[in-house]
Amino acid sequence: MTRLSVPCAFVIAACSPSPAPRDAVATGVEGLWNATFSLEHSPAVSIDAARAPELRGTIALLTNYGTYDVDFTPFGFNPHDASAAPALVVNPSAGDSVELELADARRETVVVLRGARAGDSISGSWTVYVGRDAGGRGRFLLRRQ
Repeated sequence: MTRLSVPCAFVIAACSPSPAPRDAVATGVEGLWNATFSLEHSPAVSIDAARAPELRGTIALLTNYGTYDVDFTPFGFNPHDASAAPALVVNPSAGDSVELELADARRETVVVLRGARAGDSISGSWTVYVGRDAGGRGRFLLRRQ
């Protein structure tokens, strides 16, 4: 009897006309991604965006959650708390839209990536929030490995 009630719960949730809840399942983004980030504006006054290097790393996504290996310190911030594994959240979006949040454990530094999925790539813009302020921005490209 328990086996029948679980699928029924998924059918009811899937037919609901309300917006997707935060714990809804994001699909099509699972896997390993090569990541490239460019800087348009840094939260650090001392960093010239025109001279900033292009950052490269890896993002691993497992449905709604994942981890990443990208060092953002050349851009003047770091969302990774050294006391914990770098984590990210995939926010469910409509259609080909994708939104990822990379944040430290205290959510003092949050990088939000908003983009569109096209085949085996996701491209768009990112914004870093340090405290409550949007402190920097740029572009990103993710390519599935």
